[in-house]
Amino acid sequence: KRDDIKAIIEEYGLTPEDLGTHSLRKSAGTYGASAPFITLLTLCIRACWKITSTLKRYIFHEKGGDLMLGRVLALLPMT
Repeated sequence: KRDDIKAIIEEYGLTPEDLGTHSLRKSAGTYGASAPFITLLTLCIRACWKITSTLKRYIFHEKGGDLMLGRVLALLPMT
């Protein structure tokens, strides 16, 4: 709704209606998947993306992977 933000969006040939939460979730997922130490499973669980029922029964949330994914998405150093 802010004119200054609308101007920036329009510079890229977009309208405010072109953006939504899916844009943020998709880009975060793509960026997180590019990190060599983040497993696809960690990414799917954190993003609440569907995993087959069999995998859901036997594979559970991994705290360490979730923490690393959080650091990646927050652009924090890994060391």
